[in-house]
Amino acid sequence: MTHKRVRTGAVITLLGSGLLLAGCGSASTAATVGDRKISEDDVMTVVEQIQQMSPEASSFTPAAATGLLVLAPEVIAAAERNGKPVSESAARAQLSGLKDPAPATVEAIRANMAFPAITQEDGMAILESLRKQKVHLNPRYGTFDYTKGELAQPLPNWIEKSAG
Repeated sequence: MTHKRVRTGAVITLLGSGLLLAGCGSASTAATVGDRKISEDDVMTVVEQIQQMSPEASSFTPAAATGLLVLAPEVIAAAERNGKPVSESAARAQLSGLKDPAPATVEAIRANMAFPAITQEDGMAILESLRKQKVHLNPRYGTFDYTKGELAQPLPNWIEKSAG
């Protein structure tokens, strides 16, 4: 009987783990924005390729890549509306040191290049659009802060929040 209980407990634990990640669809999903999924593979590829391009980018993290990929379509579209589009070829030119940049890396670079064309009004509209679409992050990346447009990392349970 004990053997059967152990197996049942293991199955329940596995099911529970799956439910925690259900907001993102699966453990291989870094984030979802509406119906759009951002895979962990894309996030890691972006990090590796950006870091490969520049030694200064060694601090570029998976959380930063995820945040950039969450914002990318909205930021790129806003730049286009403002008459300052950033083409895929312009982004690829920035990545000329990479033999074959991944589509996610090209998108991340396009978004990064498009940020200067974004007004404060655009930023507010982007955040409202993302709020309506609902951004769900893999818990390892924290939560999406709709007021700042960035990922908010949760404090580890062993750190107390300050009273202020």
